[in-house]
Amino acid sequence: MSHPQHTPQPGERLNVQFFDTLVPRLTAGRHTLTAHQTLTRNGSSVDEGYLPPAATPVKQLVEVRAPRFGVEPDWVHGAYPPAGATGLYSDVLPHVTLSRPTLPWERRIDRTGGDGGGGSGGDAAPLPWLAVLVLGEGELPGDPHCLGQTDPRTVAELAVGSARNPEDGADVVLPRFDHDDPVPTEGAQGQEICRTIRVPRRIFHAVAPTRAELPYLTHVRRVDTRHQGVTLGLDRIQLGDYSVVVANRLPRAAGGRYVAHLVSLEGWLPDLPDGSKETYDGPEQDLRLVSLWSWAFETLTDHAPGFAALTERFVDQEGDKGSALLLRVPVADRPLSGTEQQDVATRLRGGYLPVSCRTESGRATFGWYRGPLIPEYAPPQTARERRRCAAEALIHLQQYGVFDVSLATAFTAGRGVALADHQFSAALLRLRGKVRQVADAALRAPGHGAAVSFAAMAPGAGPVAAGTPAVMAGGARVHLERLVTNGLADHLGRVLAATAASEPVAAGDAASGVAARALAAPVPVPVPHAPVTPLPAATDLPATAGLTVGRLREDAELRERLGSAVAALTGVVAPRGAVNGTASGFAASGPESVPGLKSGPGPEPGPGPESGPGPESGPGPESGPGPETVPNPEPGPGPSTAGPVQPDEDLKAVQQWLIKLRNLDGVPFAHLVPDARMLPAESLRFFHVDNDWTATLVEGALSVGLAHSFDLAADDLLFGPEGKAPLPEPAAPLTGLLLRSKLVSGWPGLEIRPYPNARAIGGETALPVVRRATLAEDVLLVIVEGVPARVEIAEPQQGLHFGIDELEKGGSDDPVEDGVIRLRSLTAPLGKELGEDRHYPDRPGLRDYVRAPGAGDPDTVLRVERLANGLKDALGLDRPITPSQFAIQMINAAQRRTFTTEPASHTPALTTGDHPHG
Repeated sequence: MSHPQHTPQPGERLNVQFFDTLVPRLTAGRHTLTAHQTLTRNGSSVDEGYLPPAATPVKQLVEVRAPRFGVEPDWVHGAYPPAGATGLYSDVLPHVTLSRPTLPWERRIDRTGGDGGGGSGGDAAPLPWLAVLVLGEGELPGDPHCLGQTDPRTVAELAVGSARNPEDGADVVLPRFDHDDPVPTEGAQGQEICRTIRVPRRIFHAVAPTRAELPYLTHVRRVDTRHQGVTLGLDRIQLGDYSVVVANRLPRAAGGRYVAHLVSLEGWLPDLPDGSKETYDGPEQDLRLVSLWSWAFETLTDHAPGFAALTERFVDQEGDKGSALLLRVPVADRPLSGTEQQDVATRLRGGYLPVSCRTESGRATFGWYRGPLIPEYAPPQTARERRRCAAEALIHLQQYGVFDVSLATAFTAGRGVALADHQFSAALLRLRGKVRQVADAALRAPGHGAAVSFAAMAPGAGPVAAGTPAVMAGGARVHLERLVTNGLADHLGRVLAATAASEPVAAGDAASGVAARALAAPVPVPVPHAPVTPLPAATDLPATAGLTVGRLREDAELRERLGSAVAALTGVVAPRGAVNGTASGFAASGPESVPGLKSGPGPEPGPGPESGPGPESGPGPESGPGPETVPNPEPGPGPSTAGPVQPDEDLKAVQQWLIKLRNLDGVPFAHLVPDARMLPAESLRFFHVDNDWTATLVEGALSVGLAHSFDLAADDLLFGPEGKAPLPEPAAPLTGLLLRSKLVSGWPGLEIRPYPNARAIGGETALPVVRRATLAEDVLLVIVEGVPARVEIAEPQQGLHFGIDELEKGGSDDPVEDGVIRLRSLTAPLGKELGEDRHYPDRPGLRDYVRAPGAGDPDTVLRVERLANGLKDALGLDRPITPSQFAIQMINAAQRRTFTTEPASHTPALTTGDHPHG
């Protein structure tokens, strides 16, 4: 294969090479191979005539076949606009990318071998035999609504005049195939079905490229191993060689449906327009073209401002050093009198808002509220006791006699979101129950004292003798204990056992006396049943009774003992013999009492009365938990073996839900932005996240289902500062932005890239995005881990597309009227924009480079040859521009707007930076 000269090397920015052509040494058709040989000695022939001389060489006819009537679906790497897409495409030249890089040049449509006008000199490059025709509604008789419909035809019906399809009358012109490359029309090859379209000749004259324009509309893209781009479109940049066929028509800014056809130009070279006359005045005929591939799309009416104009509004609103881009109510810049007015202005600048509220006594007043998204850096919160209700989060401003209700609102919001999610509430209650059971088992283990009886806790009760009930006058608890002592428990046990054992046996014959006696005297069948709790245990309080968070934090040994027990829920195995044997005692009795606790895989419990809890519950050697052994809640035969430990499912669910809540998932928008003036239409606002607000939000969610003091202790054992499963803290302060703009709906894949450096440096990595959510059709929330020094808002990077650009302050909705082509470097760094003011033409507008067809004929078709010559002059080239160089200039790159912060400052006082098309 041959590559033309003067092919630029890829730059570090693009990492893509562009070639003019990739021509196979032998194109499709019949070729004759000739061979001759001459053997001489001292200038005289010595071959004695047995070698073929040059005058009569040996000839061999060779036929090279290549695709002609269709392409394999796997060859279509991508198309843009994507098939079936709807969007703003009035500045895009539709194109198709093929993974077979030689395909556009595998057939010759011009046997003269002349250069098509787009070559770089030297060896003449053949004309491509493929072109993309973009057709609008009503332009194709067989597909007036641009649905991608085609007409099936056999190869014989296209190539043999006598086999012409009846629907193709005398006014339909069929392709004139090359005689040097005859079409096989016999047998199965002649009956091969191909897709065709019927195009009126005047439409073909208006949209088809000229002979000189064909080379500019095809090129080869080579992506090397250095490319690391991530794309979202269907035409993705991936490693390899690709041929690209680009259309010469822009969709109308007025909108409408279009269909793009990759057509074969074989046999149609004489019918291509020559560029001298753009208005067709020839006969009214239709052409039957072969369509190798097609796709349809719809472009919307482009009355909305473009990306540049929309982001320019943010710049116009930024205020002094970007202070107006902070999330807060605007404060008028006017003189303030008195400390009261100054305090009010300070609170407003700090993100507060006065809101109406009522006190607990019902008195109407107002309070100050600030949501979790604040305009200033919030210092890390100091250690404090957990809030148990919203009232504890109220802050009384004594100077003015009003409340700061921010944290109280956060607590209530968290509680409301938790109550609205039944799955979370149920998981939280189950999790606390499991913590209570493992803690109770750990506290009852040997070496931790005795349990306390109900009678001992009764008012006025004295010491209770062993085995003697406490007799008191009055009190339901005392009466219940007396009944139990007098045999109520034993009586209930016998009743339950008799009921469970009375399993009647069905009789074979109802009249049989044997059956009657069998029914009258049922045979006891052992049925497992819940054992009746013995009296001492029935009158005991739970071992966790009276256990509080304060006691946990004061008693290190107690906390360690319970923490080792709770560790099983988190998937951590406590070492044997820890803290007075708590771990080993818990291993024998704790996990089996926790329903749903999964400590690791183990055998299923075997059936039969010999199967019971504990490691000795089956045949085989006795095995107790060693240093690496995990207590198995589902014991079975054989020794217990260690396995991978998984955290409790309820614990994982609660943790994940709380992390999402801390990232403000599910919080009503009115809590985030309490006043519309903080985020008006077409605005961008930056913020810090108030950690105290989000922590109180989580506390509100955990207040659901609090029944007694140990529930608080259970939460502390898991999620407290020294808990076994605390929520992971962010590695850096959380910041972010809120965007309310048509950018959100117009660019669904809008890219937000926060960087730690104010200026781009090689190898830098963007800060992690904690959450990105579209809160409304035009509202986007982005939360970032860290304080960015630079934020880039960019159009989606959807591969390399081709088209025209618009300047920031365009005056028309039609890209043709104010569009330009941004000039790019053809040397290292290849593809880099030469500057914001370097574009062609100098005066925006491409109307002079659009064909002028007759009334009703297709419009917005570019004069590609004239445009290429103009770009050559604008770039100062001393030779004709090549197809690869033309493709680089026509790249329709994504635009981006950059915002930078002041250095060494937590407050994001932002200023606008460059606005490149990178």
